[in-house]
Amino acid sequence: MKVKTSELSWSALDWAVAKSLGFEGFRRLKNSEGSILVLRSFNPSGNWEQGGRIIERFKIDIAHLQDGCVAYMHFSNDDDDIVQRSEERGESELIAAMRCFVASKLGDEVQVPYDIVHG
Repeated sequence: MKVKTSELSWSALDWAVAKSLGFEGFRRLKNSEGSILVLRSFNPSGNWEQGGRIIERFKIDIAHLQDGCVAYMHFSNDDDDIVQRSEERGESELIAAMRCFVASKLGDEVQVPYDIVHG
């Protein structure tokens, strides 16, 4: 299911960060009723120890606004040396920064598994 990067939150945002880093940080299990459970071993949008490392490693800047935060970073992709800028907003520093990071790696929309979004 396609989700705008600017609207990613909770498990979907953490899943997209994991994908951007090149690994899967979730295990999915079905409970006795058949519902999908997502076990969060990776929570950079809510855990400063994890998210802070990404902010530091990728040099993401954060500014506070009256209604939340904005995060921005400069990056270039592997194909060329053109410097680009990613900027995203969020209700917290970590959410804004993780959306910014995902946008720099995956773009403005992300294909997220349905059970992650609606699990």
